Amino acid sequence: MLSGMKAPADPKYVGTVICFDFTRDGRTDMAVSIASGGTAGDIAWILFTGSASGWKVAHTEGGYKLGLYRLGGDVATSVPVYKKPDPNCCPTGGYDHERWHWNGSKLALARRWHDKSYKV
Repeated sequence: MLSGMKAPADPKYVGTVICFDFTRDGRTDMAVSIASGGTAGDIAWILFTGSASGWKVAHTEGGYKLGLYRLGGDVATSVPVYKKPDPNCCPTGGYDHERWHWNGSKLALARRWHDKSYKV
């Protein structure tokens, strides 16, 4: 979790934005990645759920050079795996992926896998 992290107000720190009804309640939700502003790429993501009173934070996760995607009705992420001698530009350990699914009350990890492709 991203305890104590505040999302920057500056739009240059917003990475990917995905609007979709992830909670399947008829309201649009929003998954947003947070950009580092430097070579770390996107370093976190947040799921906001839509409600009658506005946006609510439903889930947060950290990462490093993470990719954020919609996979069907779910949120998916990809992060590079660096081996010890790898420079920041060039991970050689493949990519770890996670698929997150709304279980009726919260976002839950549905699947985790590793492969050589960044995109899920």
